Amino acid sequence: MADKLKAMMAASRILNRIRIPARQEPFPMEFLWFQQQYYVRDYRRVNHKMHRHTFYEVHFPFAGDVTYLLNDGREFTARDGDYLLIPPEVEHRFTRSTADYGKYSLGFSVSDKDLAAHGLSLPSETICDVTTPEMQAAIAQAQSAALRGDSLAPFLLQDAVFLLSILMATDRTHASQAAKSAAREDARLARAKQFIADNCTHPLTVGEVAAFVHLSERHLTRLFEIEEGCTPLQYLRRERGVIARERLLSGNEPLSVIAEELGFSCEYNFIRFFKSVEGLTPAKFRRSAHIKGE
Repeated sequence: MADKLKAMMAASRILNRIRIPARQEPFPMEFLWFQQQYYVRDYRRVNHKMHRHTFYEVHFPFAGDVTYLLNDGREFTARDGDYLLIPPEVEHRFTRSTADYGKYSLGFSVSDKDLAAHGLSLPSETICDVTTPEMQAAIAQAQSAALRGDSLAPFLLQDAVFLLSILMATDRTHASQAAKSAAREDARLARAKQFIADNCTHPLTVGEVAAFVHLSERHLTRLFEIEEGCTPLQYLRRERGVIARERLLSGNEPLSVIAEELGFSCEYNFIRFFKSVEGLTPAKFRRSAHIKGE
């Protein structure tokens, strides 16, 4: 692992020295940098003071987490597989990161008018979103171009970061694209919740739920935290708790039968689970419900 880190850091030194030529077609675009940074080497070089730029600044973490604070008090944390885009004139500062973070950073300048003439736009508000497979491919293309180490490297790198920049621009308006993206996420979340509801009486892992809706566990967890205020595992436990309460109240079946039907390996594990969710044992819950019903 140490050898791999050394190799990547050596590659980043090559990447960080390359000056990327400006592009004029299909519209003027200036690339200020495309760099690879690591906590172990670059933490003290990061600007920790509130500042702003006249250009777009984008961060693509590939390890660990990076958090930035805006002057309005909002914080954005980008994780492995995310990108954080900060538009021009937005005051921000680096606040914290995990001790193992690594990221690519891109700075570029382009006219909104030129983008609009081609039916494109970049967001006017700071956003943190998931990188698409196309973005990941463009980043890999940029790194590969830099490692060539010849006279063509700057121009190949220019093509890669131009593609990366355009991929962050949206078709006509970012708002409409964001709405479509949100709708897709809502649909995936709904499918995940339905899958949990259909299978929560069986042994079920977060990985199985994520695979069913074709998302990573990290992405699925983020959706649940945003929309439900809990992790997928907490949601699963909550749903199993609802079913357990209903079964306990619907009759006088032995706890061993209910435990088996809810997918627990034994009655003892069911009792432990129920007490952790409800704060009392199934037997006490049943007695309490009967007393209230009298």
